[in-house]
Amino acid sequence: MKEMYETDTYGEKNPTWHEEDAPWKAGHIEAMIKRNRIPAERICEVGCGTGQILLTLEKAFPSASLSGYEISPQAFRRASLKQTSNTKFYLKDLLAESDLHFDLVLAIDVMEHVEDYISFAKRLKELGTYKIFHIPLDLSAQSILRAWPIAELRRNVGHIQYFFKQTALATLEDCGYVIVDHCYTASPLELPNQAISSRMMRIPRRMMFALNADLAVRLLAATPCWFWQNSKYLYFARYGDEAGLSRPADHATRGPKSAFASPRADRCPVLRRYARRALLRWFDSTEDREKKRVIASLFFGESGSSASLERRPGRAASRGLRPDRISRQS
Repeated sequence: MKEMYETDTYGEKNPTWHEEDAPWKAGHIEAMIKRNRIPAERICEVGCGTGQILLTLEKAFPSASLSGYEISPQAFRRASLKQTSNTKFYLKDLLAESDLHFDLVLAIDVMEHVEDYISFAKRLKELGTYKIFHIPLDLSAQSILRAWPIAELRRNVGHIQYFFKQTALATLEDCGYVIVDHCYTASPLELPNQAISSRMMRIPRRMMFALNADLAVRLLAATPCWFWQNSKYLYFARYGDEAGLSRPADHATRGPKSAFASPRADRCPVLRRYARRALLRWFDSTEDREKKRVIASLFFGESGSSASLERRPGRAASRGLRPDRISRQS
């Protein structure tokens, strides 16, 4: 897959290199830096593409020194034409460099492209005090049931790793990071120039996201067309346990929760019933029981448990209704 970037293949399929999304991404990064008071005198981005994110950040942090590393000759040529006295670009693999250390390292939409993403994350932590990751959440009930959105992401933009919230967090923690801040970046709701179908879905997405953000992302994160940005999860992580920043107060004691385990959903049994019925309707489109099991696991969001479908005859059957239901097994 690396050849996709070292040749002109990626640029031919994505001629803008997603430069139009750079101000939106840079805005989230700037907010996270300022919210956590992260030192930002020396900022580096791995896989910087055409460098538009760094150039946007330069305006927010005019005294910072910014470095962008890219392995694509085509992207580097475009970036090098725009470099400034504060922002420099290098046609190099950052992980192969030695004796480099930055205040902040950015990995924005990179993890999903890397074959050995575990080694990538472990090597990256040595290059900076703080890191910000932006990771697409490609796995959702919609994307797995429909299948083709993930296949198109692989074919057109080179996504070879697929995450949902819990696996993305666990990956970083397993690599030695401490998560000190994170948030969703809901691009289908925020980015302009979306297709008509996406604009029509904005109101239902906003309503579901307001009721239960995790549930909304598990069900609807994947977008109908491959070139749309999916709902993303933005992580601010640091290595070690230095003073100044720490985990959220409830992070250490917070275990796996149901997709419905929010105060608003717990007070709303109607929402629970509606969501279960909606999931059953999704299941009607496939006979693949393994796919159903995966979807149900994502839906409930609990590790160490399985979800299955049962048919239970009863009063519903006598009324001509579907007697299916979701049951959870310990």
